[in-house]
Amino acid sequence: MGLMKRRDAVVFGLIVTGTAAAQKVACPSYFAAGLKARWKPSKDYSLAMLQKMPDQHLSFRPVPEVWTFSQQLTHLADANVLMSSPLRGEKPVYVGDPRQLGRAELEKHLRDSYDLVMASFDRLKSDADAEQIVQFFDEPIPKRELCYRLLDHAAHHRSQALVYLRLKGIVPPEYPG
Repeated sequence: MGLMKRRDAVVFGLIVTGTAAAQKVACPSYFAAGLKARWKPSKDYSLAMLQKMPDQHLSFRPVPEVWTFSQQLTHLADANVLMSSPLRGEKPVYVGDPRQLGRAELEKHLRDSYDLVMASFDRLKSDADAEQIVQFFDEPIPKRELCYRLLDHAAHHRSQALVYLRLKGIVPPEYPG
């Protein structure tokens, strides 16, 4: 009976180990699913920020040394495209300082950039894909880290846009998080 228990324990151990290995390689990416769950509210909140700012204040800048409201959100969108490029197997290309865009063009650029990042997240077919090292300019980093940087960068520039709204006496949209 002792031999049977030992054999059963070994078989069970192999099954559990094999299942865990299979999950790491072949299961859907729970990491990507979690990212996508956070990315949609980020998109919605960024677009809501834009909607709150009247057209005549899109060129507002609190001091001469900083970007305008439009440039903050343009930069956010430009960076979404740039930072997500290694997730798509592309080389990041810096486009320079952000342009001053009007409402329609800025809204389209923001929306398209968020959608491109969402599609890039879809390329993470397994959690192991998120650990793949990619080149981000001169820095080799895991795709996972690049995804975190996308979220952080969007929050950083959206927060600056929020301050611009407040400086104009506009109550920002309610935070969805």
